[in-house]
Formats: sequence, structure tokens, C-alpha cells
Amino acid sequence: MSEFDELSLHEPFLKGLRNLVSGNQAKPEDLVEISHEIFDFEAMATVTWEFYGKREESKIAGGAKEQIHFGDDTRGYENHARECLLQARDSADLHEILLTELRQDAKEAVAKSGGAVRYYDFKPFSMSERCDECGGDGQTRCGECGGRGKKTCSSCGGRGRQSCSTCGGSGGVNRPHTQYNSDGSTYVTYRYESCSSCGGSGSNTCYGCSGSGTVRCGGCGGSGYVQCAKCSGHGYFTTVANIGAYAKPSVNLRIKSRAYADELLDFLCARSCKFISQTIPFYQDEESGDESSHLFSYVGSSAITRLNFILLGKEYEAVGFSNPPYAFIRPPFFDDLFADEILMLEKIDADGKIYLSHPARSKPADILRFIREHLDWIAARARSQETKATRLSPYADGSTHWLLGAPLRLRLAQDATRDIHHAGDILIAAPGDEDALAAAFRRFHQQQSAAHLPTMVAHEAARCPWVREQPPLRYRAMRRSWGNCRRDGILTFNTRLIQYPPALIAHVIIHELCHLQEHHHGAAFYALMQAVQPDWQARKASLERFRREHGVLM
Repeated sequence: MSEFDELSLHEPFLKGLRNLVSGNQAKPEDLVEISHEIFDFEAMATVTWEFYGKREESKIAGGAKEQIHFGDDTRGYENHARECLLQARDSADLHEILLTELRQDAKEAVAKSGGAVRYYDFKPFSMSERCDECGGDGQTRCGECGGRGKKTCSSCGGRGRQSCSTCGGSGGVNRPHTQYNSDGSTYVTYRYESCSSCGGSGSNTCYGCSGSGTVRCGGCGGSGYVQCAKCSGHGYFTTVANIGAYAKPSVNLRIKSRAYADELLDFLCARSCKFISQTIPFYQDEESGDESSHLFSYVGSSAITRLNFILLGKEYEAVGFSNPPYAFIRPPFFDDLFADEILMLEKIDADGKIYLSHPARSKPADILRFIREHLDWIAARARSQETKATRLSPYADGSTHWLLGAPLRLRLAQDATRDIHHAGDILIAAPGDEDALAAAFRRFHQQQSAAHLPTMVAHEAARCPWVREQPPLRYRAMRRSWGNCRRDGILTFNTRLIQYPPALIAHVIIHELCHLQEHHHGAAFYALMQAVQPDWQARKASLERFRREHGVLM
């Protein structure tokens, strides 16, 4: 206990609390210490590592072959992959790469135990696969001419002749003839004669096809074949495999202390292993653990500081750990200091919700200070929003709504059914209050999502080689995201997304499909997005711009 007394842990703890209340309805000297106590605690962390391999594949049209290339030997390719995966799981020599690191620095070892570690990469290898669309030729039959190289002449419809422009297809024309009277005056008569341009047939040889009835196909240049769209004319695909050796940790953390052990354990378990390693000095327990089963034990010790104090006549308790102390039991004095402000905010929320955005690292004191200084503006804004909402209903008769980027007009009809009916550019719904119409639109968006999105997902999935089969799809209204990808592969899309143009919906679909390969928003994820959808940033900006310009709800 004496070593912790010498550290005077309560002094920085007390100073930190006084700085926290300073300027927030209180002065530093308003916080008066009653008592403090410092006692030690012991933390024990047991980490078990499980080794495994993970294969990642990319498939490109044509493509350069890797140093290890199996050609069209699928069996050899798969056997090599299986061998690498077994080595990643069972090879002691490979495991030693990570185990050596874990033995060197207990702090880093505890920090690494926060998630799977990729500690080794096998050499990439590849195989070739013939394109099933063109059979390896790189060309497919032209769709415009059906492989004939010629198309029916559009000028004559394949007849080889066109109606004579002189006689209009009649074969004859009325020609004027001048006649003379006995007195020398003249008069004109008309005589029906055979058309000299077509010889009386009423038609001429077609200039477009020279009478053949066909013209050369512009799509294939007359060859009857075009470049295969699936393989871009290469005739084959190259599949490149990358196998990484991973280790997955399983952590068991225990706390021994004469007080607050459970509270401290709950607090630490909600934090990252990196945070734990930075706040508690760990060392490796040499006497425990079994390296043959990849089990490591770490022991750390530090101090718990308990501080009792009075603030503006009310008593509080704060408890922290480590040096300097990090509070894991925080006194709720801000609720008391800002009781009036909190009551005002509750009244505002009763009239209309107000959302406050702030930087992630903002201090609670700064947030509350901002709210206190702008309470009048917040209250006025809430009243303004309430008035606007009362004045304009998004479901009024004649209001504009959107489906796949196309504007539709809402018509309220007394004889309409409960569900919204789509007819051309009109949406027909039964009159009702705003809640009833909002529910009807939710059902409508749900139905339209189920009708359109599976086909769109299948289309975009064909561009993603790692997607082997159509993932399970779900649809629901979400307030703050367009889509979600669960770790079990289920994709969920916001039903309101169906309002947006297909190109913007495709961006969201690609985003979630990429999460099937890379679940987190890391460098690997954005590299994958860039490869599949190079203009994804522009589409993302267009998505937000469409929402903002057209007032489409999210």
C-alpha cells in the first residue's frame, strides 16, 4: 500500500475532476475532497490462440499468370490450396512466427489479442478457366444479325425495291400538254402517261441495298461475330488465390481486488485489448500457460483510487484505476449541475425532436456548454420545424414521390384500396391521416424492393467473383443506413432505397457485396470497391445529392 501512497494518485484524480466542473455551473474550488483511498488490484489475462488459413480469390478476364500457375489443372490448383490451408492450421514452423512475437513483449501481445492476426502470406497462385460464353474463342455470335453478317435493309424492308418517288408508286403521271385555239390563244390539257422514272412499274431498285434486300451488319462489320462481353475477348479467365495464415484469440480476463472487481471487469470488457494493455502493465506469467497448445497467461497489477467529495452541497463518489487514474465509476454530477437545461430539452423533445451532431472526441462539458448557450435558438428551431410540418404534409393529394428515380404523383381516391396502387406515373391511395399514409408507403416500398432488388443484386453479383451464389436478402425501413451485411452473409437493404435511380441503387448493392469479402471499412475494402466500381465516390455523392434535392426520405 505504501508504494501507491507515494504515487499520490488521488491528487491528479482530484485535479481532473475540478477541471471537468470548471465553467460548467461550478468553479474548481466548489469541489471539496472528503476522503480518498488507494488500494491495489491484480488483473489476469489468459489468451488461447487458434490457427487457421483463409483463402481469398479474384477472377479477371485474361490476366497475368502468377509464378505458381496451374493452367487448367483444377485439381492441382485445389490440392495446392488445401495444402496451404493445412499448413496454416498445423505447421509449427509457421506458428512460431507469431509465437515469437507474443513472447517478446507482453504489452503488445495483450494488444494483439483484440482480434484475428494475419501473420504470414503464402505465395499467390493461379489457374486458367475457359470462358463458357464463347468457348474460349473470344468471340460470340452477333446478336444484331444472328451471325449472318447481314441485316434486312431498313430502307426497303428487304424487298430490294422502293416506291417510285416521281409517281408515288402508281406507275403513271399526269403530264401537261399545250393546245392552240383557232384565234391563236392557248390552253393546257393533262394526259395520264406511263412514269418514265420507273417505266410504269411504280418502283425502283433500292439504293440502300442495290436491290439485294440486305445490308452489311454494322455491329459485327459483316463477320457475324463480336467480341465476347463476358471475357472481353480473351477467351479465358485467370483465378488468382491468396492464402493468409491467421490466428484467432480467445481471451479470458479476471480481476482480483477487495472492492469494485466486478465493476472494473465490466468496464474493461467493454474496451479494446489495446486500451487494456495501455492502462495496465502486464508481464507474461512464465510459470503458467502451455505454449504447445498456444495458451499464454499474463499478469498485471495497478491501483484503484476512490475519491469522495462534495460539490455544491451534494456528496459524490468517483473511482478510477491505473496511473494516472482513469474513471470507471463516474459521478453523475452533470445531471445535477444542468438539471434546468435537461428539463428544457425534455420539453423541446415533446414538441419536436432535435438532433445534435458533434465530433466523436467532444468532451461532455463542451457539449453541455454549447446546449446551455444556445437553448433559445434550439427552442425557436423546434417551434419552427413543428409549424412547417403542420403546414406541409408529405402525403398531400398531388404530392410527388419517387420510384427507381422516376417522379410519381399521389392521387387520393375515396374508393382506393388500403394498399397503394401503381398505375403509370400515378400512385393511387385511400385518404387518411399522415400515420396511415406513411404506413401504406412503407408497405409499398417493401413490395417494390422485393420485386426489383433480387434481380439487381444478381446482376451486380456477377461482377463480384467472390460471390458464388445469391446471398439471402432482407428488406426493412432503416433510419441511418442504406444497407447492412451480416457476418452470416445476409444482406439487408433500406426499403426507401427503391426510390432512387438504379445506378445509385447499384452503388449500395456493390457496397454490401464487397462487405461479404471485407467486412470492415478498411483499406482492403475500399480497394475492392475501386476495382469493381471505379466511380463509387461519384455515385455516393449523387446518392446524397438526390436525397437533398428531391427531399426523398431515408
